[in-house]
Amino acid sequence: MLRYILIAVIPVILFSSCASNTEEYFSSADSTGFANDVTLLNSPSRKIVKQVEIKSKVKDVLNAVSAIEEMTRSLDGLVALSEMQTGRMEHKTLHYKVDSLKEVTVYNTTANLQVKVPSYLLDTMLVSLPALMDFVSYRNIKQDDRTLAYLRNSLKNELYVAKMETDEKHTPITHRKQGVINADSSKAEQVVDRRIENLQLLDDVNYTTINIQLSQDGQVHTAIVPDVTYASKEPFSTQVLYALGGGLDILKGIVVLLVRIWPLLFMSAIIWVLYNTRLRRKAKSIS
Repeated sequence: MLRYILIAVIPVILFSSCASNTEEYFSSADSTGFANDVTLLNSPSRKIVKQVEIKSKVKDVLNAVSAIEEMTRSLDGLVALSEMQTGRMEHKTLHYKVDSLKEVTVYNTTANLQVKVPSYLLDTMLVSLPALMDFVSYRNIKQDDRTLAYLRNSLKNELYVAKMETDEKHTPITHRKQGVINADSSKAEQVVDRRIENLQLLDDVNYTTINIQLSQDGQVHTAIVPDVTYASKEPFSTQVLYALGGGLDILKGIVVLLVRIWPLLFMSAIIWVLYNTRLRRKAKSIS
C-alpha cells in the first residue's frame, strides 16, 4: 500500500518543484533587489554580459573540434554552432606513368564553433583551451555592463503593477471605458516585452558565449589516377582505317561538287571552245 502511495505522490512533488522553479525563474525578471552593493564596480550583483572570441591554429581541426565540444558538455555548456569545412588551396596534375597521372592537392581545413558555458566556469574554459591550440592569433574578451538596463525594465514593470492595483481599487475594470482598457492592454504587452528582455539578459549574464575559429596548415593529398587521354587513344590500325575513310569522303565530296556545278562547267567549256576557234581564225587571216 505504501508503495502505491509513493508512486502517486512522487510525481506530484516533482511537478510542484518544477512549477515552483519556473515561477521563481520568471519572477526574477522583475526583481529590483540585489544581494550585493551594485555601486561597486566588481559587485557580483551587477549584470555583466561576457563575450569571448578566439582565433587559433591547431594540428588537427577535427580532433580539436571534438575536444572543445566534449569540454563544453563537461562544463554543463551548450554547443550552439559547430561547422567544419575543407577548401582546395592548390591542385597539380603530373605525369606518373604512360597510362596514369599523379594528382597532388593541398587542402585547407577550418572550423567555426559557438559555445555557451556557465559564466562562473568561463575561467576554467579559457585556461583549458590553449592546451588544444598551437598558436593563438586573436583573443578578445568583452564585458558589457547591463545592470541599469535590467533595473530600468524592472522598475517600469513594478510601477505598472502598482498603478494597476491602485486603479483597480478606485475604478473596477467593469466600469472602465473601452479606450482605457485598450491602453492598459497595450501597456501590459510592454510589460511582457520588458520581462522577456530581462530574462534574455539574465540568460546572457549566466551563460557566456565563446566564438572560436580554428584552422590548420595545408594538408597534401596525393592520388594516382588513370590517364583518360591515353586510355581513350585509338590504335594505329583504327587511325589508318579512319584516314582512308576520311579520304574517300573527300573524294565523294569533290565528285558531288562537280556534278552540282555541271552547268557552270558546261558554259565554261563552250566559252573556251569559241574563244580558241576565234583565235585560230584570226591567226589564219593574218597569215
